[in-house]
Amino acid sequence: MGKTKKRGGAKAHRKRVQARNNMIKGVRNQMQKMWETEMMAQLEKMREQSQESQPVGIEVPQVQLPNDDENTPIEIKL
Repeated sequence: MGKTKKRGGAKAHRKRVQARNNMIKGVRNQMQKMWETEMMAQLEKMREQSQESQPVGIEVPQVQLPNDDENTPIEIKL
């Protein structure tokens, strides 16, 4: 954006640049709000689907731990 005297000089240039930056900032904020609302809607939808698919009385399987023999260090003699 030029600062020509035909277009009002430096003062008008600063005004145009400020208006442009404010417009960009406003559009960015609007897009971010839209993004957040869509993400929250998707998250809520996923929560509802997960609650529907899982029964209430869920049994957690027991994790099988490795034996003590597997965790002991091996002595290597050279």
